[in-house]
Parts: sequence; C-alpha cells; structure tokens
Amino acid sequence: MTEPRRLIWKFIPLVLHLCDDGQPRARKDLLNAVMTVAEKDFPEEVAHEFESGSNRARDAGTWAIQYAYEFGFLERPSKGIYVLSSRGRDYMSRHSYPATEEETADLIRWGRAQRRQKEDSTQNSSRVWVVRAGRDGEREEFSRNHGFITPGMDNVPDLTDLRDMPSILKAVTQKNPGYSKWTARTFTTQAMALRNRIQPGDHVLLPLKTDRSRILVGSCSGEYFFRGDDPDTEKRHALPVTWNGAIARDDLLPDLLASINGGQTIFEVKRNNALERIEAVLDGEPDPGEPDESTAINLAELYAPKHLDWVEFFEQLADALRPYATDRSALLEKMHEVAEKSERPQLFRYLFQWKDGGKDVRAEDIDPFTIFGVMNRGITFDARIAVRRGFKDVFGLSVPVSEDFTGIPILNNMRSRFEGAGDSVGSGFYDRMWELFLKALDYSHDPETHREAFIEAFDAATHARRPWMFTMGLYWIRPRTFLNLDSSNRRFLTSSEVILPEDIHPSSPPDGREYLRIIDAVQEWLPESAIRPPTIPTLSMVAFLYSNIAESTEIEDPADEPSLDSLETTSADDEGAEKKYSTASIVEEGAFYSRKDLDEMLSSLREKRNLILQGPPGTGKTWLARRLAKALTGDESTVMAMQFHPSTSYEDFVQGWRPSGESTLELTYGPFMEAILAAENQDDARHVVIIDEINRGNPAQVFGEMLTLLEADKRGPENAISLLYSTNPADAVFVPDNFYVIGTMNLTDRSLAMVDMAFRRRFAFYNLRPQFNDAWLQHCTSLGRDRATMKEIRRRIELVNELITDYPTLGDQFVIGHSYLTPTRQLKDATAEATWNWFQKIVRTELVPLLQEYWLDDRQTLDKATAVLTEKPGLEQPAADGDDQ
Repeated sequence: MTEPRRLIWKFIPLVLHLCDDGQPRARKDLLNAVMTVAEKDFPEEVAHEFESGSNRARDAGTWAIQYAYEFGFLERPSKGIYVLSSRGRDYMSRHSYPATEEETADLIRWGRAQRRQKEDSTQNSSRVWVVRAGRDGEREEFSRNHGFITPGMDNVPDLTDLRDMPSILKAVTQKNPGYSKWTARTFTTQAMALRNRIQPGDHVLLPLKTDRSRILVGSCSGEYFFRGDDPDTEKRHALPVTWNGAIARDDLLPDLLASINGGQTIFEVKRNNALERIEAVLDGEPDPGEPDESTAINLAELYAPKHLDWVEFFEQLADALRPYATDRSALLEKMHEVAEKSERPQLFRYLFQWKDGGKDVRAEDIDPFTIFGVMNRGITFDARIAVRRGFKDVFGLSVPVSEDFTGIPILNNMRSRFEGAGDSVGSGFYDRMWELFLKALDYSHDPETHREAFIEAFDAATHARRPWMFTMGLYWIRPRTFLNLDSSNRRFLTSSEVILPEDIHPSSPPDGREYLRIIDAVQEWLPESAIRPPTIPTLSMVAFLYSNIAESTEIEDPADEPSLDSLETTSADDEGAEKKYSTASIVEEGAFYSRKDLDEMLSSLREKRNLILQGPPGTGKTWLARRLAKALTGDESTVMAMQFHPSTSYEDFVQGWRPSGESTLELTYGPFMEAILAAENQDDARHVVIIDEINRGNPAQVFGEMLTLLEADKRGPENAISLLYSTNPADAVFVPDNFYVIGTMNLTDRSLAMVDMAFRRRFAFYNLRPQFNDAWLQHCTSLGRDRATMKEIRRRIELVNELITDYPTLGDQFVIGHSYLTPTRQLKDATAEATWNWFQKIVRTELVPLLQEYWLDDRQTLDKATAVLTEKPGLEQPAADGDDQ
C-alpha cells in the first residue's frame, strides 16, 4: 500500500491524464473519474476506508486536484471548473500515466522546490489568524461595520511604539502589577501578534458568537493602530480588515474547526494545512481535509460524536451509598457481599485492611471515593465489569451493568485508597470525605443553594493535599456535574483546543471556589466546542484521545508563539502556572550534571526503555533516578521505587505463592507485575519502576522470563508469555510500551561482576562521576558555606580521590562522590571556621569510616588520606580560643 502523501503525487499525473483531452471538468466529475481509474489501479487504497465514509484513494484524489491547481498544471476558467494549463500540457508531453517511481520522486522534489520558492518570493506569505471581538461577541457588529477588528484587551497599553517582546512584556507588567508572570506572558504573546506578526494579506477569521453557525472571513489590510480617543477602552486596539464574507462552520471538517476553536483571543492556525483548506472553502470547494492520513484519522476520531453509557450506573451507585454515610460499619459488611458477588474477592481485600505499626488489621471505616475506586483501578476490563456486576446485585441498581469504560479516569494500583499517611478513624479523615460526598450530591441537584457548602467541604477534605485525586472521585459520583482534573484533562484544557478565560488555570491546584470556577468556564465553553455531545464525560473522553494523539504524533499547539523564556524565566510558584518538569528543572533542583548530559540520559531512557545509572558512592544515583523518572512521566503518581537486596527473589518481585490468611497459599503478583498492570490499564501515561542497588540481588534470576519482555522491541501483547507459575495460557503477560525501568548500581559493590550479558543487553548504562564543579560550589555557598574554604575542601577531596584511583585494589569506581559534601540546610554562621567544622564532622562520621574500609590492611595510606582531610588550613577569620592558627 502506498504511503499517503506519496499517493497524492502518484495521482497528480492521473488527474492531468484525465484532463489531457482539453475538456473543462467540474471538480466533482474529475474526482469521480479519478476514482474510476483508482478502483482498478489502486484497489487497496480504495478499500482503505475512514470513519468519515471517505477512503484513502478519494482523499488522495482530492488533494491531487488541489496540488495540480496550486502548481499551475490546471486552470480554473470559472469557479469549480478545471482545464489543463499550458504547464500541464507541457508536463504531459514529456510524461504519461502511470508515472514510474523515479518520475514520482522527481515530481515530489520539484513540488517541494516550488513551495520553497513561493515562500521565499513572498516574504510575508499568507497565514491564517483567529481574532475574536469580545467574549460574548459584543464587538462583532462594530468590527464588521467599521473595516477593522477590535480584540479588546484593555489591559494592554498602546502598542504603537512597542515593536518587540521585551518592551511589550515590560509595558504589560507595568500596567498590571498584580499579574503573575504566566498571565503577563500570555497577553504579551497576543499583543505581539496584533502589533507585528499579522501582516497585510493574511487571512483573519472571526468565529461569531452572535451567530454560532458562521465564521466571518477577511484579510488584513493594514497595520495595527490605537484609537486612544474612544471612550470604550475595549475598542481602542484595532487592526484593519477587509471582510470577504462568511463561511458556515459545517463547511469545515472537525479537525480544522477544532483548531479554529483555539483558546486565546488572538492566535495563528498553523496545523492541519489550515491555509490551503480555508482558501479552498473560500473558493467554493469543500474542505479537502488533512492529507496526512494518520493526523486526519486521529482528529476525526477525536471529535467524532461519543456515546457513554456508564454515567447513569455510576450516579445510581452514588445515590445507593448515601444512606450509609452514618452507618459505615454496615457499608463495610455490604462491601464483603459485593466482593463475593463479583467472584473476584481478591480485588476487594485492600478495602478491609488497615495499616497500624506496619501490621495489617481490620479496617474500621471506609470512604465513598475509595469504594468507587475498586472498579476504577488498573485492573483488566473483565475484572472491572465483574466488580460492577457485584455492585449492581448487592445495591439493587436498576440500570444494566455497563461495559463502557470511555472517559473514566483510573487510579494507580499502588495508590488505590484515598487515605494518606496519618489518616485514621480518629483523625476525622473519613468524616470529611463523607461530608464532601454528601455536599457534592447536594450541589449536583441545586448548585446555587449548595455552592458555599460544597466549597467548604472541598477545602476541608483537600487541606494540605493535592486535589487531583479528589476531583476524580467527584467526577465518578456525578460525572455530568464535576470535572475530573487528571493529567489528560489538564493537558487538554490548557491546549489550544479549548477556549477558557485567561484567568482560568486548570493546571494549577485549585481550592473549592476555583474548582467550581473552572467547571463553570468549561461548561460555558462546551456548547461552542467541537465536542459532541457537549458534556463533561464526553470532554474527558476527548481529552484522553487527545493525550494519545499528542503523545504519538507530537501535536503542535497552534497557539504557540515565540518563547519568552529568554526574556524572563517563569517561577514554579507563579499563580496559575504549573511548570513542566524537565531536565532544566533537575538542574534547578541541584543536579550538578550538565543539561546536555541529563538530556542524553533521558533520551537513552526513552529509546531503550531501561536505564542503569552506575557510579561510585555519593554521586547522586538514587536522587537523579527519581528526577529523571519525573521528567519522563510528568506525574510522580506513576513512579514506583523499590530496592533489591541479596535475598530478593522472583517470587518477591514478579509472582509467587503467599499465605492468604486462611491457612492456604495464593498465587499473587509482586510489585513489578502490579506496576506493569497499572501501565497496561493507564496507557495514556508513562509508568516507571526505580530499582535501587539493582545489582545487590541477582537481576537475571529476579526478573526471570520478564527479562526478555523488557527489550524495547519485545513490548506489546503480540509478545506475551506465560509466567513461571502460571497454569492457564490465557494468563500470558506482556510489558506495555509505556513502561520503563531505571536501576542504580553502586560500583563498589563486588556483586557487579554477577550481572550477566543478557541483563546488560537490555539496559542503557550511564556512568556518573563526582561533580565538584562550579555548580556544586555555587550551591554550597548559597547555603552559607564559605567559598574559599569550600574550594580548599574540594582540592583535598580531589587529592584523596587521586590516592583511591591510583591504588592497585581500588580504582576510580571507589572515589568519594559529591553527595557526601553537598549541604541540604542553611549554615547560619557563614564564616570559614564554621564551614571547616561542618566539613570535619562529615570527615569523622562518614569519610574516615569509608576510608577505613578501603585501606583496612594499609595503615600508612589510610593515615596519609586522613591527614589530607583533617589538617587544618589557615583560615581568614580568627580561630576559637584554644585552637592553633
């Protein structure tokens, strides 16, 4: 089957061949003629149908006609009518249909050169911009009648004399001193577009609010100007526009319409071939769609109408739990019944256990959200259906058991309870959770009356906690009322697909009042969005699909503008800004490795899926492993850490027999398999297992057959295998593509030699070295250490490390790492004396004992190294009484 874009170029000679008789043809007739030939010459492409009802060949034919016209092979004597041009006749005199592969390649190269030449010759080539005229369309009529558009933005000063981003940012910040950096940057980016980037000839789209079925289309006809005398401050910023008419929203396919529904007042529509498609519609042609098949299918799927039949089931279950708010012991007994009815009692066991001093005891209370979590965890679909069936039978729900899982966020199996450390029956946690549950149900019935009560309950339940998990629970019990703010929804809601007011920040942890403001803003936007039906559950499904598409195709945000990072770095504490965690964040947190080295480590992890950080003690391996995992996932909830020890076994790690509490043994998954299942059931997120000191165990033995599945090219269900103790072939397991492993190795551990080649072949290895560099020095001085003294300490450590490296039975894998001498607390006394005393404490308690291990039988070398570390230098400040100078 021909690659989609190449197919377009193969069809161009066919289009020209069909027009070679000199007869004018209507576009529809020409496309039908193309399809007649394609059915014989390209049967596979014709058979490859899309959900829209079209097929690969028809889409390629549509674009081939468009390209042939764009490159001058066809002419249009009238709208929608095509004839062969002189260039087309010249081409056909030298070529024929079907074209050879070499001719197709030549045509592709020629077409690309023509496009580059066109772009070079038209420095300000036409682009497509969306500019809005009021949140409710209040300036649309004014803009249409006066020949210029007024986007509002009275919080932005006169831009006449401001031509670059730094000056605009400064002016916006001065005019709005209360703005966070994030908000100031948002308005600066849009002001820069209005002032400089929108050029005469560019298309300007005004999606109408006063007539939601149409989009006003015009072209920029001049430069920005400021109407300072207008008493209405929202009409002062202006851009000349010649309005050419309007197009119906229905004339645009969903993917392009979604791009135009972007989330700011002013932005460029850059993806989905917007320019060519808008021009085609303006010329009276149908929207030809996206020629990249994968993008077209993805975006068609994204905005295809959704039907979700689980909503009523969840709402009925919430209503059924309400009477148990004051009788939770009875509810616990009910949950035992549900466990039995589901025929999957092992899935409920964690509900009836409570940790007390490390021991499992019978739970005395339970919260309603954890109950909902039983059927919304990283378990198989069959298991989730079985759990739903148990709930239906025990609580007498009238709706059928839904087998639909679309738009439902799931919990990480490692965090399936809503309790945190310190939560107990006496802490008030359960009472607060039930109060939130009850107030949420009340709010769903009468928002106006119960708004303040809900806010109070939300704030009490989420105090000192991250709210994301709680919004998931609220969404489960009333999905048509409450918005789930998991990572997929936050990503979608902050993308250019969504229009929300600039002061709404879904990515920033909200309190109760802000949470309801976010919901209100989303509910207001949904009817004008491309989401159908326009409900919160449908939005959650679209957000899930969007995350998958963005992950697989690296969706470019059409609202992205030139970065302001070089002008001013956004603080992670900025209001409304949740800074994406990256290798730059790792450097900011105190990694003394270069950004380039960290990027290389992260790249190896992405490509290989498995990474080992190895190095001497004190080089920050565990610290760095956790942060690389966070940079990869963006969400610490999908990261699990554990440590190997010499007795770690396959049964501990993967699967083994364990006492069930009933004098029997039960085959149970270990933490590694639990993490794999969590990744399999949450495939929109990356999951990482960190194994500290991985070589202290016997990795090949501990991983067993899972070692084969860890290879990057052995991922997926097609490579599933049965585990050692499995007796049912249907229980075969696989490692999903979104699962990663980071291990750490201490190179002083002699067990390194036991790591076999089969294990090594499946991991990328990165050697960490001590980093006593300027970044380390700066960190030390920032925490009150005297700079000159720290330089002297560094010199002495380097001398000792030379002794270690040159010693016959040691080597560079035994050197002293920087972590030993990296302070974590401020030293109140910043004198040289205090810094030296801090160092000597580390020498006595950590370094000398380490050196004693190294030179147990060589007292002379030990004394030499100790003297290097302990001999007091001349200090600038006077020494304490009794000390020698």
